[in-house]
Amino acid sequence: MFAQAISSFNEQSKAFVEPLLEFNQLALSQAQKLGEKQLELLNEYSKIGLSQLDKAAKIQSIDDFKGIAEEQLKASAELSEKVMKDAQSMISVGQEMSIEWKDFMEKRLSTFSAPVKSKAVKK
Repeated sequence: MFAQAISSFNEQSKAFVEPLLEFNQLALSQAQKLGEKQLELLNEYSKIGLSQLDKAAKIQSIDDFKGIAEEQLKASAELSEKVMKDAQSMISVGQEMSIEWKDFMEKRLSTFSAPVKSKAVKK
């Protein structure tokens, strides 16, 4: 009798804890993906900014200044395109995460709506 109660408790605990573990694993996986993407973008934009600073530091004449100004216009256009592309990429990441959460919730809601079988001995 006691063994059956313990077994029932173990099954119910497992049914309660497994979704929590899956939830945490999904949240951690998504935080990792998002963090990696943000670090990648931070690195790329830092390189762009440092490159522009390096070019500005090498200005020694009016002609150099004019050349850098023209390059700045081109770099601004390229940067604008990059920002748009990166924004689209982040939107895609968000959509993927949304789909993962939706799938998780659909799977888990079907589990919670299923009747719980109790093996506890009734008196």
